[in-house]
Amino acid sequence: MNYTNALEFLYAQKSLGIRPGLQAVRDLLGRLGNPHEKFKSVLIGGTNGKGSVSAYLHSILVESGYKAGLCTSPHFLDFRERIRLNRDIIPEKEVVEAVERARSVSSDIRPTFFELSTVLAMLYFAKAEVDIAVMEVGMGGRWDATNVLDPTISILTPIDLDHTDFLGDSLEKIAGEKAGIIREGGLLLTSEQGPEALEVLRKTCAERKAEIWEISRIFDAEVFSMNLTGSMFNLAFNNRRLEGIKIPLAGSHQIKNATLSIAAAERLRGMGFTGITDQGILSGLEKTVWRGRLETVSAAPKVVLDVAHNPSAARVLVSELRELFEFSKLIFVVGIMANKDIPLIINELAKVSDEAIAVWPNTERASEPEKIVNCFLERGIHAIEIRNVGEAILEAKKKAGRDGLVCVTGSFFTVAEAYLALGIRA
Repeated sequence: MNYTNALEFLYAQKSLGIRPGLQAVRDLLGRLGNPHEKFKSVLIGGTNGKGSVSAYLHSILVESGYKAGLCTSPHFLDFRERIRLNRDIIPEKEVVEAVERARSVSSDIRPTFFELSTVLAMLYFAKAEVDIAVMEVGMGGRWDATNVLDPTISILTPIDLDHTDFLGDSLEKIAGEKAGIIREGGLLLTSEQGPEALEVLRKTCAERKAEIWEISRIFDAEVFSMNLTGSMFNLAFNNRRLEGIKIPLAGSHQIKNATLSIAAAERLRGMGFTGITDQGILSGLEKTVWRGRLETVSAAPKVVLDVAHNPSAARVLVSELRELFEFSKLIFVVGIMANKDIPLIINELAKVSDEAIAVWPNTERASEPEKIVNCFLERGIHAIEIRNVGEAILEAKKKAGRDGLVCVTGSFFTVAEAYLALGIRA
């Protein structure tokens, strides 16, 4: 088997769709010697921001001298983006080896694409003898493949409506699913939550005798610089201060994400990871690389890429565009998956949009552009359809003019195709 064959086998499992439940993953891991039991982990769930928090915390651990794994999803252009050891993506030969091992024992289990991808990461981290792995939950929590782990810390970023066909149609139901990553006698760190979600998390922690750290009650940020290249701030907590924090990701929401990662680093330091220092935290945050989040990729007009793909993420995106950018005209290039709440996403984008171009990313999951166009038109925003993302960006730049702004958003797939069209490596 070569790398191409390994990817073909992996992607063939996409036909199995999403399968809630942990039994298949546990059976497969058992046949592989339970690699997930051979390293410590931090499990990070939530609706939005969990990838950014994962990237920040992983970078802190690397800068503190630990051999640290990082598993996130989805990827932009290369499957190997999902699995990292320190600063490096998994080598092709390690993907091949892990796929061969998993395939040899899984014919009757038939793991899904995400289950198999998660198992590959666990095999790689166990083989590498990582000190700790930062694992991003894929969807939900209770039945997510990552939830076979026994995490040192569980983390939840803000919880909102998304994947309602699988997780439930209310914040309480979704929070209940995401609370599945909280362990008996464990530790939960949570971002600021709405009252419905917070009540569920508090109740779950009480039932499981788990400690809960509500970050907004403990940490107080003093922001003194925020622009397109990131933010600088100080942080006060537990009768001490961390000063001169610099993060390279733009937006006030990223200050909250970074604060959550700092809280995790602080707790890990008290749980035996004594190599974590204030300097390691500062250096790790400053060196974090995480693409597709309010990412400015060109000027005159500015072109910004953001993976906002649900209503709450679109709401944050709109707020940050207003706060951070000056523009004479804003043109959105939008491609959204068909299973998303498209009208609610467009409701948010329409608040700042002058015009919009709907695209059709190259995936069977994408919504037809006509639906997106109609949503904008119903809200009084001129919109057209250009199916190819690259062609849409060229047209949007013409419409925006040198003083305008083009924002490409709606899904990871849309942003990935923007990278390809613009000749940017993700």
